[in-house]
Amino acid sequence: MSSNLKGIRTYGAPIIMALALILTGCFGSSAPAAAAPEADAAPAVAAEAPAGDAENMNATLQAETVALRAQLTEMLTAQPAGAENGAEAATPEPGHAAEPTPAAEAGHEAAAGMDIVDTAIHAGHFTTLIKAVEAAGLVEALKAAGPMTLLAPTDAAFAALPPETLAALLMPENKAELINLLMYHVMTAKAMAADISGLNGNSTNTGLEGKQIAVAVEHDKIMLNTTVAVTIADIIATNGVIHEINGVLMPEGSSFMAGAAAEGHGTAAAGAHDAPAGEMDIVATASQTGHFTKLVAAIEAAGLAETLKGVGPFTLLAPTDAAFAALPAGTLDNLLNPDNKQKLVDLLMYHVIMAKAVASDVASLNGRTANTGLTGKKLNITVDNDTVMINGNVKVTAADIMATNGVIHEINGVLSADGTSVVAADGADANAAAGAPAAHAAAHWEYEGAEGPAAWGALSADYATCSSGMSQSPIDIRIYQPLGLEDIGFSYQPVPMKIKNNGHTIQANIDAGNSITVDGVVFNLLQFHFHTPSEHTLLGRALPMELHLVHKDADGNLAVVGVLITIGAANANFAEIWSHMPAVADEEQPVPAPLNPLTLLPKDRRAYRYSGSLTTPPCSEGVNWLLLATPIQMSTDQIAAFRTLFPLNARPVQPLHDRPVLVDVTIGG
Repeated sequence: MSSNLKGIRTYGAPIIMALALILTGCFGSSAPAAAAPEADAAPAVAAEAPAGDAENMNATLQAETVALRAQLTEMLTAQPAGAENGAEAATPEPGHAAEPTPAAEAGHEAAAGMDIVDTAIHAGHFTTLIKAVEAAGLVEALKAAGPMTLLAPTDAAFAALPPETLAALLMPENKAELINLLMYHVMTAKAMAADISGLNGNSTNTGLEGKQIAVAVEHDKIMLNTTVAVTIADIIATNGVIHEINGVLMPEGSSFMAGAAAEGHGTAAAGAHDAPAGEMDIVATASQTGHFTKLVAAIEAAGLAETLKGVGPFTLLAPTDAAFAALPAGTLDNLLNPDNKQKLVDLLMYHVIMAKAVASDVASLNGRTANTGLTGKKLNITVDNDTVMINGNVKVTAADIMATNGVIHEINGVLSADGTSVVAADGADANAAAGAPAAHAAAHWEYEGAEGPAAWGALSADYATCSSGMSQSPIDIRIYQPLGLEDIGFSYQPVPMKIKNNGHTIQANIDAGNSITVDGVVFNLLQFHFHTPSEHTLLGRALPMELHLVHKDADGNLAVVGVLITIGAANANFAEIWSHMPAVADEEQPVPAPLNPLTLLPKDRRAYRYSGSLTTPPCSEGVNWLLLATPIQMSTDQIAAFRTLFPLNARPVQPLHDRPVLVDVTIGG
């Protein structure tokens, strides 16, 4: 335990903050649990709304009152703190503690993963949607605890709009209309494909008050407002679910409807996953998707392309390229050797179900088995927190990619009939540099993909704490204890520094001469670096960036000062650093004039204090965290300049467990 956590005392029950109340009201018991057609196939929905009963399911989805939906509207449309007039971002007021509701806390206890916004960014084909979300100021709302459902138009869907409509969408003067349009694509509950299918012939409420979406199911395909199809379903995020759609839904009365969509309120694009009859079979659909290249190559090498182009119907459980990359070195090359063709055929046929099984069909097999194209070999199906798991460890990561002769479900592992399936992890902090081992000894890691945060603990025995540790960072600041703590003593002065691109962030390496004092212990400043978005969150919300100043005492203990960064005026104190940011990894540039790190901090230096860890591998614990409660500002251009080099370099928040979080209530001088 860090020295600054001495003298902890117990306080009464913390008060419940207004945001927690809003989230509980909007996303509480009325949100439907994903359910398969059979009662024992998945976590059950409320007794009065069993899956498959359209009238009752619709009642469940529409249970929110006008007042609660108005609260959601207010939350979603509120300007993000600090985005106007250079105002500082709102933070939990020191001296007031907030207690999360169980629903809100669940999102932060989830395994390291990505929220709806980051999941959409990671997918790579929702770039226009993300630009629109950012222009509307809805990023933080869609990163909130939820749960919620996002009907996500692809880039092709936006491209199908008339050019003048697409341009008008992003104009600042049309922001209110854009917010309405985007909220029309949000459901204020987590609605899986099976839930939406249960609304066949009915309508469902949206985040745009008074506006509904008509739902129909045609040949196992979910259609919205008649013309827009769900092309990939059940893309799970930590705070809800995304369904990819091939059109932009237009609420009735929207000014964007002129020239964009007639009756039916949607403009659909013919997408790679939307396979009209006679156009795209399973093999062609997998090829067009772009992230099944290794699977398609294996199908061709095995001589199965014509089989899987046949009438069918088939269900293909499709490992991604990342899944194949996770196989032991040389395994795929060995399988592609012509001498091993039969082994390859057997492996691939184990990924085929000789019938069309959409997501709800597969989920209905919860606790049972399914036959495969490999004679005598079966798949074990379970449903865990709305996620379909195969053979215990392989996850269906995107469902219901429709083809003319069947359906594809994307999976994150390569299945093996002998039970040895290999899984790829789901889609930095440079503080590891403070006393970390030499780079050549460390396993490679990333912020996304197979080597992303969810996989760090498995990349190396040295990184095991990343997954097993009980005092990991970052955390969500939500419950804290106000105390009269001794001020942090900052002894900073202008010193020379070098700016390095270390491949994970921009890091300023500092010459000796700067330190902080915490409870009488002196920690010397080694370096500082940046993350986007912020790694720590406040009541579930991230800020645009976060600065970490890394210190070490004489005994090797670390103390990190965190500084949250919000949008405001250009910050001249960072100008020299920003002008010397190397664009290439491992490059380093000296800053011509000495810089005083004190100028980078807010004047109010009260801090949230807790014992945590490094936020990158090896995730070592025992780090003294001092997160300043008051953010600083940077301009939109300054933040964008950093994101050009590092679009995402933040670890998701980690469970707090039983750790106390303290906050200063007094400050001297």
